[in-house]
Amino acid sequence: MQINGWGRNVFMGYLNKENETRDALTSDNWLKLGDLGFLDEDGFVSILGKEENFITLTTGEVISPFRIEQRIRLELSCITQAMVVGDGQDYLAVLLTLQTTRDEKSGKMTTELTENAKRWFRFARYEVHTIGDVLDHLDHGLQHVIQAGIDRANQGARATAHMICDWRIMPNQFTYEGGEIGLSGKMKRRAILEKHAACIGSMFLHKSQHTFNSMCEATNATVNDVKAHIPQHQLSLITEEDERTSSRNSLEKDFAERLRRQLKEHEGASASAETVSIVESEDGVSKIKIGSNDDEVFKQVIEVKEPEKSSEEQRKISSTLEPTNFVHEEAVGRD
Repeated sequence: MQINGWGRNVFMGYLNKENETRDALTSDNWLKLGDLGFLDEDGFVSILGKEENFITLTTGEVISPFRIEQRIRLELSCITQAMVVGDGQDYLAVLLTLQTTRDEKSGKMTTELTENAKRWFRFARYEVHTIGDVLDHLDHGLQHVIQAGIDRANQGARATAHMICDWRIMPNQFTYEGGEIGLSGKMKRRAILEKHAACIGSMFLHKSQHTFNSMCEATNATVNDVKAHIPQHQLSLITEEDERTSSRNSLEKDFAERLRRQLKEHEGASASAETVSIVESEDGVSKIKIGSNDDEVFKQVIEVKEPEKSSEEQRKISSTLEPTNFVHEEAVGRD
């Protein structure tokens, strides 16, 4: 049932906004809190959470993640946030973030574990100080310690469908700066689903393809396999990132071809008999390798473009490094 509230602390409605007031209050002026819940045998109200956060499995069963996340945080006291996922899937999985400290100067979260988290791992006979240390020790038995806490949380599940079948430790906490936490401190589930869609999708591959590395990555899964297990409404950020990557790669390829042509024109006939290849390219600066048998010359070309000038007036700064016993750099000249 839907939980409503009434009292002297409840407002009377929005001024001159009848539609908004009707949506926020019932006909007898009870405030709609937006959460669903029920009365237990002892007469206490048990909150299940907001209906929009419920998870629907492929079997049609609707599950509230709120109680499951509470049990996980109770069994794993080193965890700050636990977000259960699995909408449209066959089983449930969870994203875990570790307790970390906040930098006093910048106010941002760090990867340094809190004293409580360090103590928890120390009781499990692991001396770790950062999230990176935890991830490095997963393959050395620490993964079984985390799994034991998940198994204890699964013992309180009402049905098999309510059990956690896979989990991942996130490399950072969910933060307000990252758009994953709201002003009230609650998780913004929709934003997390989109931002970490690839990590979530890696947990719902076929069981034979599971990496089971418990880190937020899918090293053994192809991108297409991961996308096949992600709902369409969660692929928006992945598609945008793919388009930006494709555009960036195209620009770098065009720049490399242009540098090859300029280098051949500059060297003339001598360069035509040599092998020219680009060793490194980044932000308009390319390192060209010119090889002929055992001789190698590295040339670095920086092109400065000026608008509304002919190609003859373009400035070029070049330097040549010849591999000898000592690094020797010729004077930089300007054409």
